[in-house]
Amino acid sequence: MRRRSSLKMPLRGKAMNNLLSTSYKTDEQLDSMLCEVSNWAVNGRAGKVLCHAPSLRQAIERATEYAASGAVVIALCRLPSDNIVIFADQTKRLRKIIAGRETPPLKHTANLQDLDGRPSSAPPV
Repeated sequence: MRRRSSLKMPLRGKAMNNLLSTSYKTDEQLDSMLCEVSNWAVNGRAGKVLCHAPSLRQAIERATEYAASGAVVIALCRLPSDNIVIFADQTKRLRKIIAGRETPPLKHTANLQDLDGRPSSAPPV
């Protein structure tokens, strides 16, 4: 008797719901994971791994660099296969969260004063 492979059968019902519920994380959940040390793969077309990163934040940065160079980034996947997959739309939202936390560089102007009361353009004593 020939056995049917479960890999060839499409997922239906409860099995499909389990797959979706384990792989989807909210932006808030992923926000709390940005700096956690874990292995992430940046995946391109046909499941090709473009690179690995030691944190979600670095994976997002590398995915952005690949996309800027013309490569197609499909998803970010946490390894070893714990079913966290982040697609392009959510990656863009996470980039906005990261950008909102970064502070712009300070500009030196004559109107600003240091803590000791001297103008910022004055040479140190």
